[in-house]
Amino acid sequence: MSAKVFTAPEATEDAARMRRALTTAARGLQVTPVGPEVWGWQGRTLGRRAGTSWLRVVSAPSEKAGGRLWEGTALADTAVPRSVPRPRLRNFLDWTGGPYSYRAELTELITTPAVVAGSPVLDRDPGLPDSWWRDLRAATHALAAVPTDREAVRQAWIDRNFRTFLGIDPPQISGHTTGHADLHWANLAAPTLIIFDWEGWGRMPVGYDPGLLHAYSLTVPAVAARVRREFADVLDAPAGRDGELVALGQLLQACARGVHPHLAPLVARRAEAPHRRPRPLTLTRPALSDLEEPVPHPHVYVVVLTSNDRPDEEAAAQATLLAPSDADVRVVVVGNGCRPEVVPPTALTVSLPENIGIPGGRNASADALRKAGDPAEWPFFLDNDAGFPRTDVLARLVAESEQHPEASWVQPRPTGPGDATTPLARIPPSSPPSGHRTADARPNSLTPLPSWAPAPRGCSATVTPEIPKRLPAAPVSSTRPSTKSWAVSSLTCMPSSRSP
Repeated sequence: MSAKVFTAPEATEDAARMRRALTTAARGLQVTPVGPEVWGWQGRTLGRRAGTSWLRVVSAPSEKAGGRLWEGTALADTAVPRSVPRPRLRNFLDWTGGPYSYRAELTELITTPAVVAGSPVLDRDPGLPDSWWRDLRAATHALAAVPTDREAVRQAWIDRNFRTFLGIDPPQISGHTTGHADLHWANLAAPTLIIFDWEGWGRMPVGYDPGLLHAYSLTVPAVAARVRREFADVLDAPAGRDGELVALGQLLQACARGVHPHLAPLVARRAEAPHRRPRPLTLTRPALSDLEEPVPHPHVYVVVLTSNDRPDEEAAAQATLLAPSDADVRVVVVGNGCRPEVVPPTALTVSLPENIGIPGGRNASADALRKAGDPAEWPFFLDNDAGFPRTDVLARLVAESEQHPEASWVQPRPTGPGDATTPLARIPPSSPPSGHRTADARPNSLTPLPSWAPAPRGCSATVTPEIPKRLPAAPVSSTRPSTKSWAVSSLTCMPSSRSP
């Protein structure tokens, strides 16, 4: 769960000062605060219910008061059309007390809860209806048409910080729009859409708002995929990719200050995607068995197909994926004709309405990753009753694959408990999906599995299929061939820009 950042100030005197300011505001606006306190970002604001209104006080050192953030709510109330759902402003009050200035805002009370309380980061799938997403799209479209000279994101910030937080040259932003500038899950109500906190709205790069919301959704891949699908027309355009990078850069700046530590690696990985280029690993050892030196942590998506037919074995298999690893592992669970019931935390899930077979299920996982905006650098297909005998299996497979750029797939030798023999693989007949190639294989034949095989032209050295090392709960007899489709995924090659 995300650590809360909307909390009272750490300094006791600051918390007491803000409570006194709320009392002063209530007296000046002639309302009576009731109910629990709601603190804003690191105690910068404090709000409470006041009858049918919401009373909120913002504070800043007097020399920093006023300007864009100070006036944002009041200007939005008059400039932004009512088709953008938000609380109405009823009154406001400004004053100075000692070295601090204050603004109190009395707005319409909204009883619809925010999607997440206490943090902008999504911590679960809220199951938002299609109508909510349509309303969000309509609201952002209406907001984009609002003329304003308010700058929510400045080119100067981009020029100053891109190399520091993204490691790339800053782009010159040419596509601008009007947006909210703080579109996250604590500022969005559901099931009826209401958008809170309008202090920072203004002009920004195209793609900034949906890019920021997507970044705050990365902890729940299914919702992140929905964000990208809803805003694909923006995020997939060149201007939208630049705007998303600006949002990611600003979020990485916040992470560098210790905020959202669990989100930081996900944001950093996502920040590579819009400008990612293939980056081969440099190896010095010739064989997997000789690899003893540490290798860089590769980004591997492990795809598990399920029919919910063996939950105990599947839970044990997934437990090996959650153990500390020498690879950066993300999990995709595909329900082949079902809704997956055994799903590890933060996994991307795909529910197929019918069982379309093993190759079809794996292709569905690739489609889901693409729609989520995080296509796999290295896909690995794991049976749902299999497991890893050691934590460096994936990293070593990636290293071996990098040593053989001519290979279409690399796999470990699968064994059962106490089984030292190489099992046989049943390769069923298959029609290749569009854009893919198939290896020559005799239909329905049993073929020993090699350690690696040459790739057809235009295919990448991709970590593949399964490591079907059966768990003790499901022993395999070594006296007869398994009927398991051990190597079906060796039929598929993935296009690669690295190929000659």
